[in-house]
Amino acid sequence: MPIPSQPKSFKELVLLTKAETTYGDDAAPSGVNAMRAYDVQIRPLQADKKTRSFIQSYLGARPSLLSMQRTELSFKIEACGGGTAGAAPPCNDTLLACALAATTVAATANATIAATATYGTGHNGRLTYARTTAYAGILARTVTGTCTTAGGSGVARFNLAAPAIGHLPAFSATNVLLTDATPVNLPGGAVITPTVGTSFSVGDTFMIALQPAETRYERTSDRNNHGSVSHYFVIDGERHKCIGWRGTAKLVEGIGDFPYFECQGTGFFIAPEAVSTPVGDYSDWTDPVHIGVDQTFLWVNGKEIVAKSAEIDLANNYSLIERIGRRAVRINDWATKFSTVIEAPDLTDLNLYTLAQARTRIPAQVLHGLTAGNAIFVDIASMQIDAPAPQEDEGDYMLSVTGDVLPVNGDDELRICFR
Repeated sequence: MPIPSQPKSFKELVLLTKAETTYGDDAAPSGVNAMRAYDVQIRPLQADKKTRSFIQSYLGARPSLLSMQRTELSFKIEACGGGTAGAAPPCNDTLLACALAATTVAATANATIAATATYGTGHNGRLTYARTTAYAGILARTVTGTCTTAGGSGVARFNLAAPAIGHLPAFSATNVLLTDATPVNLPGGAVITPTVGTSFSVGDTFMIALQPAETRYERTSDRNNHGSVSHYFVIDGERHKCIGWRGTAKLVEGIGDFPYFECQGTGFFIAPEAVSTPVGDYSDWTDPVHIGVDQTFLWVNGKEIVAKSAEIDLANNYSLIERIGRRAVRINDWATKFSTVIEAPDLTDLNLYTLAQARTRIPAQVLHGLTAGNAIFVDIASMQIDAPAPQEDEGDYMLSVTGDVLPVNGDDELRICFR
């Protein structure tokens, strides 16, 4: 009798992902760990085939063994925030499995307002302050206070200013009286309550840094502490496990689309099992915001640029390594890449050819989303660009620009911030 024709549906798919407490131990993800995934591609039982090439007294093939058994799993997931300022995004576990480490800046006054002010060279006036209300902005800002009326508490007056950046207009407050125990309003809803120490002179300045609440991902070269995840990919009741998964990711932002991470990696092969298809819970996945002029910004070497797309590729080098006594997927190196397609800027504003020729290290930043809890900010500290490639788009002169993202002191070349 033939096997009855009961084909499974390749439209009934669920991808569950959960961080492993101990590398290679099944984390047993469930429906609450469902991933908002697209284009999932799985290749179970990839292996190195070793043929047993013994002699025999007749012609024919030889049997073989399979070593280095693994499952290769790739997918796209929406790049969205955690819903509230400073919260980790739902893709947190996957990013940690791509040689990134997370740092959280809480949405509190003490976390988002610098503990102390800095001062202009040679300026003698001093103040301390209590951090009263948190900064609620999504871009870091520095407020400069310039003394216009000399004196101490209840006498000294200041002009407060912060330059425009991205979607944020310049901040300005004039003739602000500095009085002990009286709140002072700063940009983004931040409030301090000052105490004047040494009296100020006209022209004295102080600066206060404001930091957005965020979960920030940065590189970590500490291979022993690279994260890992257990994936369950269920195809209409057939569960494929991929344990000890590590890999790489690329953040893709293209005009008119929503941002997403393109992930690929490797884990241990586990024989598939028949199960009941779990119901995915996607309640922690916020709706993505489409990429467009009103909510997406790109800066290259300090200049705001008109762009069609931007991509940040972690470009991790990973592989399954098996030895007597140890088996693990290891991330051994990376060569992070940045790429963008932009409208060609006026050479007097930004000459990318000169920067490429001189191998100048330049910064770049990308901001997408303007709402706290669903904004992504990418900060590239240092990169060398290759020669821009001219191209045409709808009759416009465009440049395709790629760059090697370079560390300065180690693990400091890239920050991906969910704000």
